[in-house]
Amino acid sequence: MRLYKRNGIYHYAFTIDGQRYRKSAETSDKRLAEDIGHAHEAKIRRAAVHGPEAVLTFADALALYVDEGRDTRFLAPLLDHFGKTLVARITPPMLRDAAVRLYPKAAAATRNRQVITPTRAVINAAAERGLCPPIRCKLFKTTRVKRPAGTREWIEAFAAAARDDGKPELAACALFIFTTGARIGQALTLTWNEISLADGTAILTTRKTGAGGPEARQRTASLVPALVAAIASFDQRHPRLVFGYAGRQTFFNHWDRVIKRAGLVRLTSHEAGRHGFGTELVVRNNVDVVTAAELGGWQSPRMLLDVYAHPEEGRALIMDIFAGKKAKG
Repeated sequence: MRLYKRNGIYHYAFTIDGQRYRKSAETSDKRLAEDIGHAHEAKIRRAAVHGPEAVLTFADALALYVDEGRDTRFLAPLLDHFGKTLVARITPPMLRDAAVRLYPKAAAATRNRQVITPTRAVINAAAERGLCPPIRCKLFKTTRVKRPAGTREWIEAFAAAARDDGKPELAACALFIFTTGARIGQALTLTWNEISLADGTAILTTRKTGAGGPEARQRTASLVPALVAAIASFDQRHPRLVFGYAGRQTFFNHWDRVIKRAGLVRLTSHEAGRHGFGTELVVRNNVDVVTAAELGGWQSPRMLLDVYAHPEEGRALIMDIFAGKKAKG
């Protein structure tokens, strides 16, 4: 290994099997730079002899995963837990044990979503590169819980209470998530550049990670007239965010406070909004599930959406339903 200095920082270089490796040690300490360089050289030599899986750590695999632009949610705790562990040594029992250790009080669905699924995604992305074997791990068994859903009456009562409490943005946000099916994260990050009051539309982006990797999907949501009027009437506007909530916790605190003061049955923002939207369309107005999935941005089989959904009818459908009119069919 050759060690040399550039602009006060040590770099190192070595050759293995005819391939040249050069890298900065990112230190001005010569002894530390030597240790870093020798460790890197030893790792490459070990990989050359025993294969890449002999040296690939979870941290290495995660770095490759992030470099590919994959979804980074939930990865920080996984890096802390598995960081230096060789990927080849991570087994399904270890993975399930990690889910319990990292989230001891969480439900099975949370452990699946925040540990099992992302860890499998990181390892299997490295496996696609031929760097390690793929991993298969069963998800924790979940039980489907029937959740209450928002109604027009609940949303109107909540919005009135929020306005009385001096929070017109919160009132408008409640109406927005109920009549568009937007996730609360989409609502709180919605910017003025993504909404047109003149056209009565908003651009919503969903980022999901599946078998094919990360995917950002956009849909155009129609805004009912009452919502357009509510947003247009804001006395003060946040310079960037439509509903003005830079932090989720502040929003949730205000949400729960308004519910308590109004004496309403407690609903989460998801129950009142997105779940309420789906229930309003499918259960209360007999909209077919394929069209409802299209209008609400739910992921569905592409063939069903392409063949049976009619998104051009969506705007009129939304306007009729949330104006209290009976849907056709």
